[in-house]
Amino acid sequence: MADGQPGPRLSAQSLSARRGGRLVIDGVTLAIEPGRVYLLRGENGSGKSTLLRTLAGLSPAASGAVDRSDAATVFLGHADGVKAALTASENILFWRALYGASAESIASATAALQIDPFIGQRAA
Repeated sequence: MADGQPGPRLSAQSLSARRGGRLVIDGVTLAIEPGRVYLLRGENGSGKSTLLRTLAGLSPAASGAVDRSDAATVFLGHADGVKAALTASENILFWRALYGASAESIASATAALQIDPFIGQRAA
């Protein structure tokens, strides 16, 4: 960007997406900037999850374009990330094996989230 700030990490131009054969997102244009918090609201079935999954590259766009300039884009949905039958530690070890996080980064994250006392409990 002209003012020396980094550009958006995630952007979409004229994005459309379908869910169950029905067009639920049509013509969405947005730019997600680093260090900002965004709120996505809407009625049940309005396409919020479809939009997020499409932005993350987990669902195909019907049309338009998504630019994920930050290759570390991750989608953590309400039902995707934590397995209730596993302990917190087992969940962390699963994702660590998948993404290759260091033991130090995991220790730092669990300390920051203050979940160390619960690390052996089932996530449910």
